[in-house]
Amino acid sequence: MTQNCKALTLYELNLLIQKVIKENFEGDVLLVSEISRIIYNAGGFTNIELIEKKDDQVIAKNRAVIWNDKKFILDVFETIVGEKLSEGMKILAKVKVSYHPSYGLTLNILNIDPSYTIGEMQLRKSQILNRLESEGLLELNKRLEFPIVPQNIALISSKSAAGYEDFVNHLMYNDKGYRFNLRLFYSVMQGKDVETSIIKSLDEIIECGNFEVVVIVRGGGSVGELDCFNSYDLAKKISQFPIPVLVGIGHDRDKTVLDYVAYKGFKNPTAVAHFLINAVEAFDDYLTDALHKIFNLSSARLKSEARALENISLRIKEKVLENLNTSKSNINFIGNRIFPELFRRIDLEKRKNDKILFNIFSKLKERVKNEYSFLERSEYKLRSCSIEILQKSIKTIINIEKEVKLKDPREILKKGFSITTLNGKIIKKYEDVEEGSKILTHFLNFDVFSVVERKVRGDE
Repeated sequence: MTQNCKALTLYELNLLIQKVIKENFEGDVLLVSEISRIIYNAGGFTNIELIEKKDDQVIAKNRAVIWNDKKFILDVFETIVGEKLSEGMKILAKVKVSYHPSYGLTLNILNIDPSYTIGEMQLRKSQILNRLESEGLLELNKRLEFPIVPQNIALISSKSAAGYEDFVNHLMYNDKGYRFNLRLFYSVMQGKDVETSIIKSLDEIIECGNFEVVVIVRGGGSVGELDCFNSYDLAKKISQFPIPVLVGIGHDRDKTVLDYVAYKGFKNPTAVAHFLINAVEAFDDYLTDALHKIFNLSSARLKSEARALENISLRIKEKVLENLNTSKSNINFIGNRIFPELFRRIDLEKRKNDKILFNIFSKLKERVKNEYSFLERSEYKLRSCSIEILQKSIKTIINIEKEVKLKDPREILKKGFSITTLNGKIIKKYEDVEEGSKILTHFLNFDVFSVVERKVRGDE
């Protein structure tokens, strides 16, 4: 250590530092930095810790202060951005560099540019969207099959959120009278805890395992208030979620990242409710059309069978009349052959043959009576056969209607059976499915997604 070098006290050294800083930082400085910590003191001033990162490592850190006379800066920032100055925000601030021998280096914040913070939010949102697209995650949730009748709905929101009551009232008290099974999974909908809170709710929904749709709603807000929904981890979770996710967070103009990765994004919670109601109404209309088609087909079949029976009845009547006319002709033919001979023999032996003639006439009358009785019985049998054929046809039509109803997929599901599909097609044979395939099993009130780990034949 050099003996000639005069030693300085700490105070003297700090005075020299103060002098150097004062000489070199006489004017204001525009500073870009990130807020790592902020403390609103009861005395009116605000302590802020500013940092700069590189590759997620802090490479610079300084203390900054907003004094009481500059407190309006915070109000202006909140009014424009829509959110209080908080940790994690990047800011562009005008600062005055000062150094005090007792308190060290301090950056006195004179003003903050809110437009820079908003721009940083938009830039970060664009970077997140580009990353999701490059990783092939942007469209995953949109490719899921939306349920035909979405009734079991998991709602992620907060009862204090402005859009919560709007969504519930429009959905549960819809003018169509449709019923929905709705369960609320409480989540923070504003601030830095939004990401972890919603991810936790999504995990709880998976554990329950009986929902068809997930809905995330809140009552809108400014760009700053909605920036909490521009989260990569949350967007990735929703994109890879196995259930369609609908988002209605009430944005006026700019969409959040969640709107892009969800199955569908809506401008407000009410629009989400309308979408679900319309989906059920579309299926209701489909069923109504199907019933009309079944009714029309059944009516046409009944009319066709009735016409066929009528034609059979007409043919039977024609045949009966034809047989009657033939019998009458035969009787007339027999009479024309016998009577002349009788008259000749009567003329020759009238007295002898009176008794014979009487017997002949008696036998003829009996024969005619028997023939007529036979024709009456034949007509009765034909009528009975016609009625029996008509009754059998009616029973056949009724059985056809029952078969149509029994083949309705809903009737099959009501009996406890299920229908398993692969890529929208019903699995009927062993060869229709491969190991590792993702299959969907439909029950009456819910669906089950499965992955085929192993196939086993019935005789194995």
